[in-house]
Amino acid sequence: PKYFNGIIGPKGKVIKDIMAQNGGVLVTFPKDKNSHTVTIRGDRADVDNVKALLVKLANEKALNSFTLEVPIKKQFHRFIIGNKGAEINKIKESTGVRIIFPMAQDEDADTVTIIGKEASCGTARDAILARVKELENIVESNVDVPSEFQRHFFQKSGEVLKNLTDEFGVVIHFPREGETVVVRGGTELVPQAVARIQEIVEDLKAQISKTVAIPAEHHGFVVGAAGKNVQRLTAEHNVSIKFPKKLTKSTS
Repeated sequence: PKYFNGIIGPKGKVIKDIMAQNGGVLVTFPKDKNSHTVTIRGDRADVDNVKALLVKLANEKALNSFTLEVPIKKQFHRFIIGNKGAEINKIKESTGVRIIFPMAQDEDADTVTIIGKEASCGTARDAILARVKELENIVESNVDVPSEFQRHFFQKSGEVLKNLTDEFGVVIHFPREGETVVVRGGTELVPQAVARIQEIVEDLKAQISKTVAIPAEHHGFVVGAAGKNVQRLTAEHNVSIKFPKKLTKSTS
């Protein structure tokens, strides 16, 4: 029982997080302060996972009983967590702490809870605050990309868009409708990314199309084995070459 409060966490944050991450199982702590029995109800696999986790947490409480609450604006949470938790997992793995972000229904939506050894909690807090400082320098800028050119950025599995995000370290959001593209990132990098997008758009506007008559029986020779001839031409001259689809002869 002396570990119950630590496992439940401030305002129930820890146990709520555990239940949410394990299929929504129901964990009930006994009202009798002398009882050691905690009830877990849900799918068998989820129940087994939570049981093992609670035992692990109880053991950890003997060593790690420090809790640190850090006020972090909610707007920064998803960037601190990262894609599929990649960023926050780095901090967890390097410090060995448990980091809990508030849920949507929590009243204190700006409070991040860190649990672990006191020194490790301080290290994790410093890492998170350093990331927040970076995020506070992030700006947004809009750039118009005509609808007919937007598909260019998503060709070849989004190669152009990926190259832009990798080169400038920005996040680029294309609209479902309309022409306004939002670029978000560092104060120095966003203008550079916007300028590059505008450059690409101007290049697309300047492009023309020409039709070349080539007898169908020669298409294979021009294309080359596995398309090597065409690939060489497109790479050397920065053009796009399209051949007509083969027509199937109809039988009467």
